[in-house]
Order: sequence, then structure tokens, then C-alpha cells
Amino acid sequence: MQRGSVFKRHGAWHVVYRITEVVSGQPVRKQVTKRLAAVGDECRTVSDARLLAQDHLRPMNLGSITPEGSMTVSDFAQKYFLPAVVAKKKPSTAKFYKDLVDNHLDPLLGTIRLRDVSTLDVQRLLDARASLSQASVLRIKTGASALLSHAIRLGFVHGANVAREARAEGKRTDADTYAYNLDEVLLMLECARARTHCDRCRCVRGATGVGDTRTEMGGLRRRFPPHSEGGLAHPRRRYKNFGE
Repeated sequence: MQRGSVFKRHGAWHVVYRITEVVSGQPVRKQVTKRLAAVGDECRTVSDARLLAQDHLRPMNLGSITPEGSMTVSDFAQKYFLPAVVAKKKPSTAKFYKDLVDNHLDPLLGTIRLRDVSTLDVQRLLDARASLSQASVLRIKTGASALLSHAIRLGFVHGANVAREARAEGKRTDADTYAYNLDEVLLMLECARARTHCDRCRCVRGATGVGDTRTEMGGLRRRFPPHSEGGLAHPRRRYKNFGE
């Protein structure tokens, strides 16, 4: 159990202690100096400073700080996270994570030690990418969370995943939706009451009920092309597979 050595320098209290870090794949014992607080009313004596030192050293004395936690996010991603993704995921998924690490995580989180990554760090990453779409920022958060979760599973860091509390806010686009008029609603209700087998009518009712997007509705085009005979025709419909 470490207590550290507390001393005063340049108007502030410091503690010096030793910690094991991983350097080039090998554990190395290093001496670390940490500034605790400025000399003042709340920390005037060496006894006050020792209490702060105990709080700072408690995670290490409890075993919550591991040597592997000293790895930077960039080193961990290249040596552990991406190889695991390549081994277990599809090539398309592996490419997604590699691009995410190269373009987003490395530039903004790469030099931070795993054990020092905080929710604030992840939030700064997401805020720096706020000019992207909401979906893109959410994918970046998902990637950062996946990397940190892998570090937790390997025992390199302990505690909760700090990325989960970060808020992803990107550019949002207002949905250009279509409002059915009364005649169209009555036609769908009439088909439902008659238990008609009109496939296109069923598709319109189903999409309306579940709130399908344009992309999801577009998948129906191969089965129900525009101008096909029968079914519902919506002159003002935004989805082209139900076009004029």
C-alpha cells in the first residue's frame, strides 16, 4: 500500500509516488508527481494535503488502476481493439471501426491514457463532430463506447463505461412526411373492412402504422413498381414506389 510523499512547492501541495506502466509492451516502474491543491484555507497544513493524497492514491491501492491502463487509446486500439474486431466481426464492420478510429478517435482521444479517459473527453469528441449528421455522431459514440467496453472486459480499466453518459448531438433534418387526406384514409378503411387482398394497399397501411422511412419504403419498389395496376395511387406521395 502506497502513502506517497507529500511536499510543498511553488505555493502548492504535491505528492510523489511510484506506479507501474506499460512501455513498449513491458511493465516499467515510474515515479510520478501529482499536484494536489494550492496552499490556502482549505489545504493549509501537511495533514490536509495527506488526506488529499490518500484520496488520490486510493484507486491504486484498491487495485482499480492496472499497468495496462497506462496505454494510450491509440495504442490500445491498434494492439487490442481492432485485432479483436477483425477476428470476430464481418469485414464491413471491421472497416467501419478502423475508419472510425483513424478519423475520429485517434485525432482527439489517441494520446489520452485509457485510465484517464473521462466522460468530458468523449463529450468533447462528440462536440467536435457536431457538424456531422445526428446518425454519424451517434455512430462515433457507439465506436468510442465499444472500444472502452473492450478495455473493461480485458481488465485494463475498471468501473463504468464513461462514454455512455456523453450526449451525441449532430445536425438534424426535418422529415418531409406526407399527410393522408380524408379520401385516402376512407379508401384504406374500406379495404380493411372488405378484407381485400390488395398488396399495395396493405403496404401503405403497414408503412403508415409503423412509421417507415423513405429508405425503408424504397425497398418495396422492386415488388410494387410505380404505375402498377391496382392498389392505391397517391399523386402527391413522396415515396416514389407509390408515385403517379
